[in-house]
Amino acid sequence: MSMTASPHIKFEAAGNSWQELMSHTYRINGLDENRIVTIPLLKNEAMRAIISKTSVGLFPNRCESGTNLVLMEYMACGKPGIVSDFSGHRDIATEQNSILLKQLSECSVRESDGRAAKLWMEAPLEEIVEALEYAYQNREALKKLGTQAAKDMQRFSWNSCALRLLNLLSCKPKSKSQDSNEETYRRGLAESPHDPKILRQLGDLLLQNERCDEAVGFLRKAAVLAAPNTIQLSNLALALLRSGRPQEAAFCYEELLSQSPGNPELLNALGIAQQQAGELDAAVGSFMKSLSIKRDSPETLFKLANTVLAQGKAADALSFYEMALRINPACHEALCNRGNALRSLARPEEAIASYREALRLKPELAEAQINMGCAMHESGRFDEALNCFESLIASCPECLPAYVNLGNLRGELGEPLRALESYRKAIAINPSAPDPHLFAGSTLLMLGNFAEGWREYEWRLQRPELAPLRVNLPRWTKNAPPGVSVLVLSEQGFGDTINFVRYLPLLRARCARVIFRCQAPLAPLLENAPGIDELQIRGRDDSGNAADFQIPLLSLPFEFQTDENSIPEKVPYLEANPMLCQEWQKKLAALERGKLKVGLCWGGSATNNNDKNRSIPTEVLSPLLDSDAASFFSLRKGAAPFEDARCTDWTADLKNFADTAALISNLDLLISVDTAVAHLAGALGKPVWLMLPLIPTWRWQLHRTDSPWYPTMRIFRQGSRNDWQGVLCLIAQELKRISAELKPPC
Repeated sequence: MSMTASPHIKFEAAGNSWQELMSHTYRINGLDENRIVTIPLLKNEAMRAIISKTSVGLFPNRCESGTNLVLMEYMACGKPGIVSDFSGHRDIATEQNSILLKQLSECSVRESDGRAAKLWMEAPLEEIVEALEYAYQNREALKKLGTQAAKDMQRFSWNSCALRLLNLLSCKPKSKSQDSNEETYRRGLAESPHDPKILRQLGDLLLQNERCDEAVGFLRKAAVLAAPNTIQLSNLALALLRSGRPQEAAFCYEELLSQSPGNPELLNALGIAQQQAGELDAAVGSFMKSLSIKRDSPETLFKLANTVLAQGKAADALSFYEMALRINPACHEALCNRGNALRSLARPEEAIASYREALRLKPELAEAQINMGCAMHESGRFDEALNCFESLIASCPECLPAYVNLGNLRGELGEPLRALESYRKAIAINPSAPDPHLFAGSTLLMLGNFAEGWREYEWRLQRPELAPLRVNLPRWTKNAPPGVSVLVLSEQGFGDTINFVRYLPLLRARCARVIFRCQAPLAPLLENAPGIDELQIRGRDDSGNAADFQIPLLSLPFEFQTDENSIPEKVPYLEANPMLCQEWQKKLAALERGKLKVGLCWGGSATNNNDKNRSIPTEVLSPLLDSDAASFFSLRKGAAPFEDARCTDWTADLKNFADTAALISNLDLLISVDTAVAHLAGALGKPVWLMLPLIPTWRWQLHRTDSPWYPTMRIFRQGSRNDWQGVLCLIAQELKRISAELKPPC
């Protein structure tokens, strides 16, 4: 009826297929078939790939009796539409996500006998052409519309549509002078401030307009005044969730489930709230219960996989992603996150393949391209990773993560100045994002620019993993009065704590009392360390914040304006327990005399993000262990016992760092990779030879063979990437050369 009634086209039913019908329609309307691609009837799953290759969708519909599902699919794929501003389109199309056709004129549709059937609205061809021209000439504006369209579709739910309908049905008839906008509701509340109906209507309107914090206040007040129905309570839960109050949202969903037990949609909503609240075990339980009711839901499997991955269970998450993808192979989000799980399992090549498939389905998916570049970086495919990040920046110049990861890659390639340039571009895009500031700070410190480096390094405190450092006490500065107590909070790894406790005597000279909260394995070592009045254990004593001020340990260099010439230079600044030293002395005396006693640590904790670069495979140690200039003693904790006759392994007897300090104090030399043991030897003033990868962490700077942090340290660096063999051969030669000089008496 609608095609034949149009004054703009000729239409006749012809042909035996969709393509034949359309070809006939093109011909009788004088159109060139070669300029039109007619897509055959396809399964729904194939539409995503087709839509992603277009720039804009054209929907000049004269009427939409429901909601335009094809337009919704377009918007969900991040593509805007040129849309007639009429009828069902108004449910989803706005000026923020679409190009609206507004110059509509009446179009009377008649039956074959001439009787009027419908009165629709139609946009003029001139306006449609003008909209297409605008889309062609304003590609960046088009992308922004598409981005908003995708966000709007993510938030869209049939529940909210039903809510709007119920609100309309429940409204009293309005006079012509009345409307249903915010001003009307607020006027109503001025007259009747405790009317739950008006409170809900205003709350719902604010929720629809993404003013969720305001919406919560009105919806909650309405719920107190009159018990909410299911839809009203659901909207309060949604407003709480979107305003960053997931725990309160979870309470609402639990109430809804008490009224509707076993509702899989409500269980999913509860799981999302629990996940956002950090209650990951509870969220897993909610998603699993939902799946027990609705077994083949790819959406629930996807949410479950995300939660399990957040728990650190990458293998389990991978299984759930693959179950979801068996049901819906075209889910680009599941493919992307499957790649993340594979990366966590150190399977970068498979991760890259998963990201590629996600990008095939949705080429503009920046997250997949960024993660693919990171996987390429991790697997040593540096040129491909570089191209990945640079091509993303070319197509999306405001993509902050692309600049950050490009900076990380430039740093890994030994180009710190270019890395710094990338971080500064990221900061220009979003000055409040912590990561580019932090990475810029680390790079500046590596380059020896301490003043700017320490300032930028302070941004680490904004990262989620350092949230435990945010105690409810004012920050100590050098301007604080002298008679105060200061709580100093250890952070990051054991080596960081050992390195920076040297600052506590400086702090103690400026205050009345220093309380130091450290990691438990370090407590026996630090119980008599200078500058500490009270020692607390991190994780055990976190509730005891009885102090006037607080400061994270690695912020002290910033407060003291440390440069290379003002690093606290008193070494040793830690001492081993004399009684423990005597015990180790007796144990070592029973061994063969006449050789140097050399501690060896070739690896650190496997949980360290940089461990694959800093640790040395045991099979590479032979050039050093074959040396007859020394007796070697393993100091690598946390690994399986080192069963090699050339190296004594007593690590089972090292219960904490006090034991390790006592053993090191009885050795002539420590040879170590970048781990806490190296810091400990340096703090004890013992000779230490540090083995570093080509690109080390910031504190060791670049190229130098000494360290401003430890005067007894000598640095041996890789000459090329992963060349530990060369480092160990050089150390073996040096050990042989100096053995006579350091050799103890027989």
